[in-house]
Amino acid sequence: MNVLITGASAGFGKALAERLVANGHRVIGCARRLDKLNALAETLGEAFFTRRYGCE
Repeated sequence: MNVLITGASAGFGKALAERLVANGHRVIGCARRLDKLNALAETLGEAFFTRRYGCE
């Protein structure tokens, strides 16, 4: 299953992304804080894809 998570760089979104990837799902994580999102991507590997969104 493919899952889109907004706010994936911290808190509930991060925990959900980690759980879903661990259960074999592909996750697209979106967040404003690209540095934290990229760090999570390094941890979770190829099943986690990043997208940054801005609120400027």
